[in-house]
Amino acid sequence: MKEEITHEGVITKIDKNNIEVTVNAKGACGSCSMKNTCISTENTDKIIIIPRDGYENYNSGDHVIISSTTNQGYWAVILAYVLPIILIVALYFISFSYLNNELISAAISIGALAIYYIIIYFLNPLLKNKISFKIKHIDTH
Repeated sequence: MKEEITHEGVITKIDKNNIEVTVNAKGACGSCSMKNTCISTENTDKIIIIPRDGYENYNSGDHVIISSTTNQGYWAVILAYVLPIILIVALYFISFSYLNNELISAAISIGALAIYYIIIYFLNPLLKNKISFKIKHIDTH
């Protein structure tokens, strides 16, 4: 059985194709004794957009649980953080070994990172099939 990552949220907007769910991301602050005096920015609202197909019986204001498998979460972390870091470091050292100029090597690395995220943006429709969320109503019984 696949493990799931779940969060409670509220449906804030529904349109023809998508459901927008706002989730309060608390990070690791929940168990910290200094959470009331800290100015950490970890407590923020995240907006998650879910395709409406199959979720026609939901309304704005409904409290829901969104879920995704941990495997999908790993894919998201790899695509958003791991691959870009590898790309930056590898391109910096490769370009520096050929050009022997730190400024140009850094510019090449950052330019490649921008191109990477542009490619990810255009591959978004394909990635939605790999990384997706499910929603269900919260039982109030």
